[in-house]
Amino acid sequence: MPAMATILLNDPEESSRVVLTALLEALGHRVVGEVGLDRVDAAVIAPESRQAMTQVRRLRARRRRLPVICVSGRRRSITAMRLEPVAFIGKPVPVGPFVRAVAAAVDRSRDVAAA
Repeated sequence: MPAMATILLNDPEESSRVVLTALLEALGHRVVGEVGLDRVDAAVIAPESRQAMTQVRRLRARRRRLPVICVSGRRRSITAMRLEPVAFIGKPVPVGPFVRAVAAAVDRSRDVAAA
């Protein structure tokens, strides 16, 4: 099993946060909601959230290629696609595609760190 990653999760919908946190933790990842001193390996955000977009911009100022997964009940926006997300997944979030996107984001994060 790959080593645990630290994943920033920012979604304004409490029900989504609860489900996605449980899923990420079941996969062995550590979930954080705030950007602090923690090293973040990837981010799962709702791009319609201004706070989430601010967090990602702040993280990307330090780590330009931070992998991002967008989860949203809305259509893909130009703003979200400018993030060049690993995946843009509609809500309700399908488990299989989400798990694959998280694995790809964590792999990408490790590839960038190793380079």
